[in-house]
Amino acid sequence: MHSLARGTYPFVLTDQGLAAALALAANDATASTTVEAEPCGRYPAEIENAVYFCCVEALRNAPKYAGDSAAVRLRVAERDTALCFEVRDDGAGFDADAVPAGEGLTNIRDRVSAVAGLARIESAPGRGTRISATIPLSSPLTRR
Repeated sequence: MHSLARGTYPFVLTDQGLAAALALAANDATASTTVEAEPCGRYPAEIENAVYFCCVEALRNAPKYAGDSAAVRLRVAERDTALCFEVRDDGAGFDADAVPAGEGLTNIRDRVSAVAGLARIESAPGRGTRISATIPLSSPLTRR
């Protein structure tokens, strides 16, 4: 999982797409993980890459910060003219306003921003963490 989060591009993402790659990443995760990936078409490699690595980073961080018994739910869906993802855990949570973003959260924000998207990090002590993003599919970057 660590090597994936650091940038090794998995063949399954190129060959079978985002849903298959995320299912494989969830199988390798140390936290109990459920994946809900609506049938997604193929998107430009920049978008698939950004979504995949953001989700892997969130999966990697969940057991580290949420606690060993935390459960994680990963969702990916196309909504209107955007590709959206959400990684939510039911773990310890943290005060998102008081804790500075670490390298993982900064990487997520940067990857989403690079494809003209908007990332959100929501958390509260005792209520888990939700990392989500919306990436527009109508920008010049995302047209094939």
